[in-house]
Amino acid sequence: MSALHNIKKSATLIKENIEDVETFITENPKGKKLLRYYLKLEEAFGIENSELLQNSQRLLEKTNA
Repeated sequence: MSALHNIKKSATLIKENIEDVETFITENPKGKKLLRYYLKLEEAFGIENSELLQNSQRLLEKTNA
């Protein structure tokens, strides 16, 4: 399952519970899990960004050689 699919699924959960999002996040098990998921995204996107930069650099090196 792709990260984009998971982000869309989590956004849907938030939209469905937007009227009482505080209660959803603090009391609903899915809300608590969602919050932990969002907190992990920074690390995952940082790793992905690093890999993309490395791949771009290698591609530039190969095309400029």
